[in-house]
Amino acid sequence: MAGPRKVLQARGPQANPKAAIQDWLTLVDPDGAFLTTTELAAVFPHGFEPMPADHRTELRARIADLNDGAADRVELRTWLLETALDWGDQLVGGQAIPATASVRAPEHGVQLRPDLVLLDVDDTNKTRLGVFVWPLGTRLDRRADVTVSGDTWPASPIQRAETWCRESGIPLALVTDDDQWSLVWAPRGAPAASCRWRVGDLADERILQSGFVALLGARRFFAVADDETLEKLFERAANAEAEVTKGLGTSVRRSVELLVAAISRDDVASSGAVLDGVASTEVYESAVTVLMRLVFLLFAEERRLLPAEDPLWAESYSVLTLRDDLRTSSVRDGEDALERRSTAWHRLLATFRAVHGGVNHDRLTLPAYGGSLFNPDRFPFLEGRRAPDHLTVNDVDLGPAPDAVTGPERPVAIDDRTVLAILDALLTVEVKSGRTKVAQRVSYKALDVEQIGHCYEGLLDHGCAPVDVLAVGLFGPEGNEPEITITDLEAHLADGPDAMCEWLSDKTLCNKKSSALEQLLVTEPSGVDLARLRVACGHDDDTVARVLPFWGLIRADLRGLPVVLLPGSQFVTQTSTRRNMGAQYTTKALAEEVVQYALEPLVYEPGPQNEADPTKWKLRTPGEILGLRVCDPAVGSGAILTAAGRYLADRLVESVVEYGPGVGPFAGRLADLAQALPEEQVILARREIVDHCLYGVDKNPVAAEMAKLSLWLTTMARERPFTFLDHAIQVGDALLGITDMEQLRWLHLDPSERMGTRGFESVAIDLRLKEAVELARRLQELSVITVRDATEKQRLHDELRGNLADLSVVADAVVGAALSTAGRVGISMEQRLDTQLDRIRAALDLDRPSIERVAALNTLYGVSTGWLRADLPDEEPNSWDRQCLHWPLAFPEVFLEGDLRGFHAVVGNPPFLGGKRISTVNGSAYEAFLKTQLGGAKGAADLSAHF
Repeated sequence: MAGPRKVLQARGPQANPKAAIQDWLTLVDPDGAFLTTTELAAVFPHGFEPMPADHRTELRARIADLNDGAADRVELRTWLLETALDWGDQLVGGQAIPATASVRAPEHGVQLRPDLVLLDVDDTNKTRLGVFVWPLGTRLDRRADVTVSGDTWPASPIQRAETWCRESGIPLALVTDDDQWSLVWAPRGAPAASCRWRVGDLADERILQSGFVALLGARRFFAVADDETLEKLFERAANAEAEVTKGLGTSVRRSVELLVAAISRDDVASSGAVLDGVASTEVYESAVTVLMRLVFLLFAEERRLLPAEDPLWAESYSVLTLRDDLRTSSVRDGEDALERRSTAWHRLLATFRAVHGGVNHDRLTLPAYGGSLFNPDRFPFLEGRRAPDHLTVNDVDLGPAPDAVTGPERPVAIDDRTVLAILDALLTVEVKSGRTKVAQRVSYKALDVEQIGHCYEGLLDHGCAPVDVLAVGLFGPEGNEPEITITDLEAHLADGPDAMCEWLSDKTLCNKKSSALEQLLVTEPSGVDLARLRVACGHDDDTVARVLPFWGLIRADLRGLPVVLLPGSQFVTQTSTRRNMGAQYTTKALAEEVVQYALEPLVYEPGPQNEADPTKWKLRTPGEILGLRVCDPAVGSGAILTAAGRYLADRLVESVVEYGPGVGPFAGRLADLAQALPEEQVILARREIVDHCLYGVDKNPVAAEMAKLSLWLTTMARERPFTFLDHAIQVGDALLGITDMEQLRWLHLDPSERMGTRGFESVAIDLRLKEAVELARRLQELSVITVRDATEKQRLHDELRGNLADLSVVADAVVGAALSTAGRVGISMEQRLDTQLDRIRAALDLDRPSIERVAALNTLYGVSTGWLRADLPDEEPNSWDRQCLHWPLAFPEVFLEGDLRGFHAVVGNPPFLGGKRISTVNGSAYEAFLKTQLGGAKGAADLSAHF
């Protein structure tokens, strides 16, 4: 657990207290939302007070006299707690421990009781901290080292302490084997945090001694103001972590803006060649994906899941060292030099390809992690290429496309200064500290996956839009800053500065009072500011002259350049997309609570569904757990699905410990899980759960990619490829699609209306569905262990989608006919479909020539797309056409096989959108379709009711 001992340069007790506190944090190796340097420096402005000299001398002597006998270590532990920390009589054990400090983890059948507790001085029935003592040599962070009579719960000592903290409501605990020590913070409904140290290091490291006494001494519990107790320090640290999350979200959004602006500048300079044929949505999604890649790499490097310590990786691929290299170059050569080269961007492209495709070199071997996140063919224009010039339907190739567009055959020119600004923004954020803001280094090792997902959820509020005339970005509300054309500004300025500032203030465009805007308006740039304005204006004198009068109102981007939008540019702007979807962020605490109560009845039998006493619940076998199918139909950034993966993985490990691997299709993988090292079991279990149990759907393609990112972050294992998620996480409207193959067979969402007349009873369709089920079953049963497994899953997925592509188009036509006629008088869906029957038959007739089938399918695809767009509100940036999710075609192994047709559990936080707003946002046809076809939800039912 402790790893190699850290050696720090000695500092004087009062020399740079903040740096000394940082040294202490480095020594104790914090994990989770632990105390931060900023929070500790606010409470200890002069640093930690040193341990008294006599105590320090005695500590060294006691540690020097330690031998293999347990008695000396018990005496040392007693002295540390009672004397060094001055707990004295407030430290009790045995029968003196209050009954409230003993709790039960009912689903595990385990009683949790500390060996010692620290009592409050004012209330002897109140426990402030529990101390858990384990035999010498126990690994505090490993499960297999824990052996308790009659206890099969494979939780580590630290995990048990966390559970005790949450169940008892006492958030603090110390865990020790009298050699290793760990301080645990685990309040109810919030993430845990911990730190660790070895008792031997206390003898040598004065800052470790000082921090030990300053934070755990009796004074910190009983003789300071309430807002300075250890509990309050941790609470403030949790709030600070939330500030970091918020700050990182802002940094990610501004980084996307900066990257889009850089792409646009290159496009304008190349007379449109860079983005020729590239849609605004693709530009935005590509920029978001690049930021996802960077955050993933930072997360993986800091957790040593990538070979960050390898010299070749550090020199040629590492994101962390790239930032250091750019900073060194900036100091040596100046920032202007960084603007004239793009070597950093080329290095990033190489890193992305290395992670996706692997590296096989004498000096470096890296497995091909695969996955869509780093796939260079998702956004080939970033490398100067274009996607394969073929028509596709539902990602299935339908043949060559006319009028193919070729790229400039060079990567997009992203200058080094832009890359440095983005990396700086991702690694350092501004957080509130009192009334001011301070810069804080982001620790991706400490960030939860849900925090990263929350950072990216803010991007769902934004999109790209083109601008055809000269415009500028002004100051405004964070995340909703306005972009206004120079023509509009000039027109209002013609009425006088006062009138223009009144207009901006009245419209609340700039989020400032008119008087403040007037003061900004009269400022003029000079020196560096003027040079930056010229750069932003493309060094065009006429553009500079038009923008110059408004310089004081124009906001700056992360590079410090004024936001000037040249004609033909793409820019990032807030949209109503996420609001229109009714999407809401799901906190980790809420996700875990929802998942626990939803899945408990599935993993225990008997369980809460038929037994009120949790001590009588019985965990299901490993094979039964891996046979579960859980879906989030509005997955968002994946918070709930990630929580479901963690919950099921923990139960899977417990089940393997209790029952062994068993028999059946998963026996081999479960045997590997049972034999794995304890620290590997959790990740391996999560990978198995993701491979076999989890499904998600979202109508927003960016959200679907965020959900994949969340699952990859929780399942990434060194030397193993990404889990394959293209089949499990799909894009589409969960409320818009067929739910039964009979609807397709009889071309009606209510098959009884047409059953027996003009349907498709052909054996060919049945055979194809049988083949699809077999492909999907093989896809779902395969675990991703090697690159070959991931490649095979991709092959099976592509074959499955190809086999069902034409059926998906016909299903689109069925749903489109129903949607476009919903609530209308004079035309029915049957009449609308009748006009396409011959074309449908031609598209599905395997005996016809391929060219005829493809032609019929393309035409039908165009017709059904038009129907699905019926009554769709005007398109806005980052909006998408309606895309159906046909459940039996998307997940054949779930809906077309076995006795249970469907998921064992549907878990989620569905979108909330007031009933009257459904038609306003999505169109009256969509609302009518939901009411007539889904049934159940009537009147002005909220969108969530339809789920």
